[in-house]
Amino acid sequence: MREQGGLEWSNILVSLWMEDISSTSSSTWYCVWEHAVDFTSVKPVGHHLAGLDHPPNSVYIALSADGAQRDYFRVGSEQSSSARERTVESGPVRQSYTDSALESVLLHQNKLSRLLQEQERLVARCGPALCDPTGLARKGQVRLSQMQQAVQARKKELDALRESLKTRQDIIQRRRHELQEGSLHLDAIASRGANVTSSLPELQRNLQDTQKAVARERARLLRDLDLIYPIQLEEARTLLYSIVALPLPNGVASTTKNASALVHKLPLEQVGSALAFVAQLVLLLSAYLHIPLPYPLTIIESKAIVRDGISIMNGPRAFVLDGRGTELYRYEYAVFLLNKNIEQLMNKCQVPVLDLRNTLPNLKNLLMTLSALPVT
Repeated sequence: MREQGGLEWSNILVSLWMEDISSTSSSTWYCVWEHAVDFTSVKPVGHHLAGLDHPPNSVYIALSADGAQRDYFRVGSEQSSSARERTVESGPVRQSYTDSALESVLLHQNKLSRLLQEQERLVARCGPALCDPTGLARKGQVRLSQMQQAVQARKKELDALRESLKTRQDIIQRRRHELQEGSLHLDAIASRGANVTSSLPELQRNLQDTQKAVARERARLLRDLDLIYPIQLEEARTLLYSIVALPLPNGVASTTKNASALVHKLPLEQVGSALAFVAQLVLLLSAYLHIPLPYPLTIIESKAIVRDGISIMNGPRAFVLDGRGTELYRYEYAVFLLNKNIEQLMNKCQVPVLDLRNTLPNLKNLLMTLSALPVT
């Protein structure tokens, strides 16, 4: 190149610049190294760099003219002392970045970009509130009031729950007390039951003795009734019996044509008195045997009245056991009801009834059977 006339300039300033990629707003370049080269004193190292010994961080300049062969010049400390070397104002030469550092820088750039977008979104969202602090305060006041009301409501609910809990605790306490009392009462009942069970044989013996005594006393009472109201056979052929020496025929004829001569030979006063004695005896038997009568009897002086609460007959429900001054059908119905009472007594005592119309024979059979029963 010197043979062809040399360079137009004898001095040249070589600079090394780097871009700062950590900044997102704009690219920043800065000079990390520069050196002044004096071509009047520098010598070329050859046309090729292969096979040369290169110190670390060596800088070479290749110059060629019109496509001719290149000449390589080394820029460094080996140049003449007249070359001026200047250091950049930013400081000494910095070490270059690695791939991992560049990837980390890119990652931080992306994260920073997302943060900036989030910042813009938040600014757009909060902008109206920031521009109107009075409205924001009003909304906050409303929200605070709502929260205070909710707190008061929750406090009331909590107080109600506490009151309900206290009430239930009191109820549980009362029930526990009642259970304890019931348990004590049950223990007392069990103790009494055990005592009764232990004394049951003795009670059974006492019951048997009492039943025997009652049976004996009942038989004695029935014998006394037989003595007070003696029932005697007057005529065996017609089965005519008398009570207290007053004959009473078996059944009452409804018409004179169908009646026997014996019936109508008896005066009505005598028959009425006999029926009154029968009613008295039936009342005493009902009391001594504890058997209620289906048709209640009432004794008024020398007359007896029997009542039928479900009768469909017209007129009074009370029927007089006396043929004097009484309609014949009412008189017959009264005798029928008296015989039904005697039938009730015999059925309860398990004594068979041969004929419902046989008033005194049925009554005599009942007295003899009950007074003759063995004591069990």
